[in-house]
Amino acid sequence: MKKILVVDDDPVSRDLLEEVLRREGFEVRLAESGEQAMAFYAAEDFPLILSDIRMKEKTGFDLLRDIKKKSDSLPSVVVLMTGFGSMEGALDALREGAFDYISKPFQLADLRALIARALKHVEYLRASALNPPSNSALAGKALDQSVGQSLIGRSPKIVEVYRTIARASLTSSSVMIFGETGTGKALVARAIHDNGSRKGKPFYKVSSSEEISNLEGKLESATSGSVLIEGLDELNPGDQSKILRMMERSDADRLGVRWIATSRIPQSELEKNATARVDLLDRLNIITLEIPPLRSRLEDLPELVSAFVAKFSEKNAKEISHVSDGAMKNLRKYAWPGNVRELERLLERAVALSAGAVIEAEDFPELGSGFGKASPNGAGSSETEAKASLETVERAHILRVLEETGYNKSRASDILGIDRATLYRKAKIYGIDLKGSVKP
Repeated sequence: MKKILVVDDDPVSRDLLEEVLRREGFEVRLAESGEQAMAFYAAEDFPLILSDIRMKEKTGFDLLRDIKKKSDSLPSVVVLMTGFGSMEGALDALREGAFDYISKPFQLADLRALIARALKHVEYLRASALNPPSNSALAGKALDQSVGQSLIGRSPKIVEVYRTIARASLTSSSVMIFGETGTGKALVARAIHDNGSRKGKPFYKVSSSEEISNLEGKLESATSGSVLIEGLDELNPGDQSKILRMMERSDADRLGVRWIATSRIPQSELEKNATARVDLLDRLNIITLEIPPLRSRLEDLPELVSAFVAKFSEKNAKEISHVSDGAMKNLRKYAWPGNVRELERLLERAVALSAGAVIEAEDFPELGSGFGKASPNGAGSSETEAKASLETVERAHILRVLEETGYNKSRASDILGIDRATLYRKAKIYGIDLKGSVKP
């Protein structure tokens, strides 16, 4: 039986992980601190350690470093968990030598797949007596702040983007970035370049026939750097042929150029409509990264709004504290066809023209009737207004099912139609003690 050490100072998270992992057939040891985890680790063999990052005294990163020092003879792998996902966190975790990084709350299927990959990797390490790659050339490098501050959010979808950026930055493979207008494709490309070994090396952006021809004539100047092809879906066949020739020439002359391309058209449509040459797409699409539209991650909206208000308040020497509840309510209703770029421009204008310390709904006149339009994910005013009452109903329903099943969490989850992780998460939100009592 495989043993897993779970380290988390949150008892709810520990209990959830213990129950889930035991059901999967693992032997589980729980530690409530990094210090206790190291004591367990010194006495027992744990191939896999799942550790929260934010803990008192010894953090998950501290624990990771201590385990790496003591696991030379019998390697272990560490997966770091956090409820505060960020690109910086993903990059730091991988650079420090963690096997992977996962953001809470996570789906059981994702956790199961991650554990399977981690255990397979540690078996390889132990069989071959090799240690995980340290990425020492990148260790300790700080994330480029101008890029890091532009990629904002903690939703599962954007955290997955951070993880892919982190992994891609540690390689030299070509990358295809898909995303709607305004989602930040160029920022992601720059983040991949600046957070890898190519930082400080040439970074070229080409999007027109003239720029592509100019680069073809001086390709040597891009040696060891990166080339970003903006709008692959809009390039004509002649320009695509030039790109392919440059890639082949870079390989033949060992120039070490990394190729990154972006497309507003989804991958399936790009392939189906033959917008891009198949051979060129095959060369570019080694690592695929899809940036979600803003409307599908509205939980990131408050953080984005706060960051942009602070940015433009400083730029305009104003003291604007926040966006009012009414204005935020309206912002949530809008469809955001221009995504984060549209939001940024809208807030820059509002901050520049605002006469008060708080941004109000009337500070967004350019959107006009757009506020009455429900976003494509179905979020509308009725949903927002009914949220409080719906939460009350949901809490009562969960309690009723738990009582009827005698607080049998497996049966309750099946009846409610949710997985165990979601049940634990909702119980924590609503103050429900899954052992059979309710907090006042």
